[in-house]
Amino acid sequence: MERLDRSGRWVELSPMNNARCTLAAAASPDGQYLYAVGGFDGEALSVVERYSVKDDEWTELPDMSDPRFMHACVLSKLDS
Repeated sequence: MERLDRSGRWVELSPMNNARCTLAAAASPDGQYLYAVGGFDGEALSVVERYSVKDDEWTELPDMSDPRFMHACVLSKLDS
């Protein structure tokens, strides 16, 4: 993964645990996390990972119940 820094240069960050394309992504409202959802690596994937901006590391989260790719996602706050 790469990010564009304030000077306009691309900076390499920690790679995701699961290489894939056509995934969906959403940022947390506080900007501390990026969620990578689903995707394709020859077949549709149900994997979900969360990137910590502070720690520059990816954490695997529970898989979605159905694999999907070429989709969109939004992050919403749920009451518990």
